[in-house]
Amino acid sequence: SESSQDIYEVVGQVASGSTFSFQGAGAYDPQRKIFVRTAGSTFTFWDLDQPQGVIPNNVIFSPNVIGGTFDFSRLIYYGLDYDHLRQVFLLWDGDQEIWKLTPPQDLSSGDWVLSRVTPDGQSVPRQGSVVNPILGKWKYARALDAYIGLFDSWSGDIWVYKPTNWQPEIENEGVSIANIKDGETVYSNQPVELSVYALGKTISRVQ
Repeated sequence: SESSQDIYEVVGQVASGSTFSFQGAGAYDPQRKIFVRTAGSTFTFWDLDQPQGVIPNNVIFSPNVIGGTFDFSRLIYYGLDYDHLRQVFLLWDGDQEIWKLTPPQDLSSGDWVLSRVTPDGQSVPRQGSVVNPILGKWKYARALDAYIGLFDSWSGDIWVYKPTNWQPEIENEGVSIANIKDGETVYSNQPVELSVYALGKTISRVQ
């Protein structure tokens, strides 16, 4: 089978004395070739852009926080994923606010920046007093240019975050009509509700 051709390879190791533990989330930045991970209240990363045969150690860092106060004790609950378009990491814990983690130009000496983003919307997610870890349930969908998050093990609520300067990958433009099944006949005296949606177009009139 194809799975028999899969290969494991060690690409990073934990530096001596570099202690971190507890659950967390991780994401890979293919532009900078770094892997970022959260663990408990700690951020760490591996610089994987190394010569052949060199296995890098992890580096623990404390980002500069701007735009608000970040509760590092809750980092253990956050989901983390990488935005290939804006080249930043985004974190979400199931509440309204999202946090943007920006790597420095110089990974060896520069400062990481953690800044708050408060999206607009008719409704917003609310974790409230319930602790429901997000972790891997927060993913960036490049084709949609949006983040998809899931929380609440009972209701299965799904939230979508659309970043500023939204740029989805539109492959097939067109206009479609929903609520009418294929082959369905609707008579003139029969009330019907039409929903029309467009991909890559603006609808100005329906006839």
